[in-house]
Amino acid sequence: MEPRQYDTERVIHSCLLHGEYQKFKAESVQGCPKCLSEKETEQDRELVKKQSFSGAKMLKKVNVKCDLHKNTVLEVPVFLSDMDIVCPHCVKDKRERKLGPAEKAFYKQAVKSAGIPENHLGKQFSKVDMGRSEKQGLIAARLINYVKDVVKKGDCRNAKNILFSGNMGTGKTLFASILMQEVVRRSMAANIADEADFSLKGGLSVQFLSEPALKDEITASWDKGNTDTVQKIVSRYSAKGILCIDDVGLVSSGHAHLLDVYANIIDERYKRCLPTIITTNLHSDDLVHAIGARSVDRFFEKNRIIVANFDWSGYRTAERGTDEIEVF
Repeated sequence: MEPRQYDTERVIHSCLLHGEYQKFKAESVQGCPKCLSEKETEQDRELVKKQSFSGAKMLKKVNVKCDLHKNTVLEVPVFLSDMDIVCPHCVKDKRERKLGPAEKAFYKQAVKSAGIPENHLGKQFSKVDMGRSEKQGLIAARLINYVKDVVKKGDCRNAKNILFSGNMGTGKTLFASILMQEVVRRSMAANIADEADFSLKGGLSVQFLSEPALKDEITASWDKGNTDTVQKIVSRYSAKGILCIDDVGLVSSGHAHLLDVYANIIDERYKRCLPTIITTNLHSDDLVHAIGARSVDRFFEKNRIIVANFDWSGYRTAERGTDEIEVF
């Protein structure tokens, strides 16, 4: 078979709107390509308008009567407008009666599995004493927006690291615990019809871990017969959507193995763009002594760090001379 011969001869045309343009002589359409493109765009716009207008005509407002919730006006497809439509408020109430207890049980188990301290379960920013410093309300507001952002996205990647630093009893662990509970609560899938479908949005897993508990996990992994290894520990905490390490600096000084684990966990989370929360009694400049220079460099990545200094008086210690201390 002889090879096909292609006509490569070009023809120069002129368009009043767009000037000169070239076409192959063999092309069936010799019109201006820009004019043709604009015409197609206009046709697409007209089609969208027709579809929108048609869609509007396919909806009809109906008045749904209910003895409990009075009247509700809904927009429904025309073909459903003559059917009996159930009050949406009644449907919602029935769902809450049916699934409410199961939903609460799922949430309770989720925060328990996350390791959030029991004495902070159920706490909310709205119920925290914010009278010790003007900064408390500002910090709480920023954390609420932080939660909203990650839940709306449905993914923790590229969320900022957070450092809570300050004296003992100022509420660092409390604020971190509330943040993590809010992530769990707000990320629970909505409009579930069956309790078997309860779940959290992907990528929003949370884990609370104290430094002493991490040290104990590491030393326990050295025991003969223990199947948990340091590598598994690092892998486990590197994969969590949000990881909070509480009381950093409490036991890490003098424990080289703990510094190594910090370096591995924080480095891996840095590579995955996953946020880490640290609470500590140390000043931010002294954190290097607790987690090492390598970890500090990654934790304080520019444009991905929030530092909250809890520089007010503590909540925990009872005040002498008051009924906060029972004295005999």
